[in-house]
Amino acid sequence: MRETANNERTDRLEIHNSCVDERLADAHLCALVHLPTGRTCILPIAHPGSCQFTSPDQARRVAQRSSS
Repeated sequence: MRETANNERTDRLEIHNSCVDERLADAHLCALVHLPTGRTCILPIAHPGSCQFTSPDQARRVAQRSSS
């Protein structure tokens, strides 16, 4: 969820897309998954430039740290 200028919370519609890791998206990260390799972007939402894809294991660790 994101807050708008009016402080209303909105759902991130892309979370429901199969190429977005829901755990990372809930942690306010880009979470785009490169489907052929399973690598995931762990940069912040709406980051400038290209995604920084990391291994599924590293993405899992980032998701666990973010949810703690």
